[in-house]
Amino acid sequence: MSITYIYGAMDPEMQEILRVLGTQDAHVVQATCAGVPVHPGNMYRADGWVSSAAQPLDKHVVLIECGMIPGFDWGGRSTSIIDHHREGDRGYGRPPAEYLEASSLGQVLKLLGFGATPQQRLIAAADHCLGAAYQGECPGVPPWTLRTWRVKARAAFQARTPESVMADISRAMDAIEGALYSSRCGYRWKNLRAQELPELPEASAILGVPIMARPKPGPDGRQKVVVQQWSDDALTWWRDEGAVLLGYIEPYALLGRGIGGAYLP
Repeated sequence: MSITYIYGAMDPEMQEILRVLGTQDAHVVQATCAGVPVHPGNMYRADGWVSSAAQPLDKHVVLIECGMIPGFDWGGRSTSIIDHHREGDRGYGRPPAEYLEASSLGQVLKLLGFGATPQQRLIAAADHCLGAAYQGECPGVPPWTLRTWRVKARAAFQARTPESVMADISRAMDAIEGALYSSRCGYRWKNLRAQELPELPEASAILGVPIMARPKPGPDGRQKVVVQQWSDDALTWWRDEGAVLLGYIEPYALLGRGIGGAYLP
């Protein structure tokens, strides 16, 4: 079957997915929104793709961590999805022990009939359930090996030195350990919404401590809050009532991954 792969926002896992597809000379294009490559804030509202007019879409399209606007006309093509972010995705809600099968990278490897290398296991675990991986819950992923690789990978992705990334992680860990807990309805988290510190999610994952933080606005300019290292019970409460109770809108939760968020009104 001839296949076109359409991918969403770039991150270390997507870089590896594209590298693997490149070894197979696959037809790969990036999803766009209003003619611009998608970012995490709009990757499920794509309306096109970056492509050469000389190479139209194949008969089957695989969407990797992206989605088209409602009613998009595929012109009779069949489609399938590789993802783990939303309910209904093949990898959504799968536990840390199944990180490879759950991750988008693992799904691509399975589709191509490949096994995972040790580094690909690190990439998959870090993307699907970073906190659980740091706590030793992902088979084949030693926590200290993960930490060493993460610092190097994040430094390369951000065009920084490993030493500067490690210094940011250390400062964020100190901030988390010194922060006060907030609580509501029996759930507790360290409240760091007033602090703008890089690497807070990484530090939270290493420590295994639930936090709430306020990252810088994304490319769409919207201000949000994120929760990290929350249990599935806490994330379900956050999604169903907690975020709105605390004054936020459009909450989301990635069960099995410890991650959630919402937007300021």
